[in-house]
Amino acid sequence: MKAPTSVGLIAASVAVTLLSCCVSVSFEPDPSHSAEQVPLVSPSGVRVLRSLPAQPYETLGRIEASLSGHHSSEAVLLKVHQAAATAGAKAIVPDPAGTLFAEPFRYGMDSVSPEASVYTFVALRLPDPSSASR
Repeated sequence: MKAPTSVGLIAASVAVTLLSCCVSVSFEPDPSHSAEQVPLVSPSGVRVLRSLPAQPYETLGRIEASLSGHHSSEAVLLKVHQAAATAGAKAIVPDPAGTLFAEPFRYGMDSVSPEASVYTFVALRLPDPSSASR
């Protein structure tokens, strides 16, 4: 009889953990960015940069990832990559000035701070390398 009770407790704790962890992502376009049609970008094609690039770029807007509970940095970046790709961004850069109640976002961490509430990223459109060589 103890086995079903243990399985039930484990299932309940997993359900509570899943329900208490949430990553929601929003995109706010930059006022200087025109709302023209943007080419589709695959989320896997969005690069994460540590700082603004030296090459020319266009700021498309800001992506905010709001967190509750514990999350892997990979799960957070997956959601941010999806939002960036939808906006037509080819790169994102962490924006420490927009991050609230958190340590700076660090890559390669197993999980991000449970005290974090919002991480902000800048979505960038980089020039197409093939057009630069013309």
